Amino acid sequence: MKIIIASVFLILQSGILIGQDFKYYQYDKDLLPASFHTQRRDEVRKKMPANSVAILFSNPVRNRSIDMDYTYHQEPNFYYLTGFNEPNSVLIIYKDSISINDQSVHEILFVPVREKSREIWNGRRAGIEGAKIISGIRTVFYSEDFLKRSSLFPTPH
Repeated sequence: MKIIIASVFLILQSGILIGQDFKYYQYDKDLLPASFHTQRRDEVRKKMPANSVAILFSNPVRNRSIDMDYTYHQEPNFYYLTGFNEPNSVLIIYKDSISINDQSVHEILFVPVREKSREIWNGRRAGIEGAKIISGIRTVFYSEDFLKRSSLFPTPH
């Protein structure tokens, strides 16, 4: 009887966990504001030559052994310009604005997709909404769409 009660309890608990809405969660509360990172990107943009693009990649997760990763450390330049501390991200800064959906854009951020099943093991991810709040960048896409949006990349003349 105890086994049945314990089984029912575990099933109910797992249903509760799966049914929770995992919204954006910020682990650190004492981070620099998005305005700081916006100012840093503006300074970089001022120093870029005409018709140029800067592309920065975040650090990948480094594997230590079969099931163990090193403690993640973001690429410092990427972090300085975005405040975003997740792997598999890309920042594109345009010297001159481009048009996306009839909006003038100077910068684009690509971030990892939020997967609830992986967040249980790897921690919560910011997703698009969280990345906008952290970095102050208005145009954010998922990393898996990076190659699908090749029209955003400059072509050589």
